[in-house]
Amino acid sequence: MKVSTVTIPWVSPTWALVGIVTLGLLVTFTLTPRNAAAEPNEHASCVAHEMEGISPPGSSDEFPGGAPQLLHEVVLPLEGPGGAVVSFVAKLHEGSHPACDGALE
Repeated sequence: MKVSTVTIPWVSPTWALVGIVTLGLLVTFTLTPRNAAAEPNEHASCVAHEMEGISPPGSSDEFPGGAPQLLHEVVLPLEGPGGAVVSFVAKLHEGSHPACDGALE
């Protein structure tokens, strides 16, 4: 019994392998739970700790509107460029959300 194979002349085996690997990665990252690595570690900046504490919108009493509410109520009303404030907070690495809140008071 002879087994026949189907070849597609315009697709090289290399590109077929690239396509299969790409499809596999796409499926893997699409089906992975979004909150698998949601909590920042102790080396994360205070911006990461704050965003984790208020995201997704509706999950926090501090900022029920999430990151958009924080931006509109805290960052945008400040004098000067808002990026300078975010940059300053991003340079703080206090280890936890409560420690970051304490450092910013």
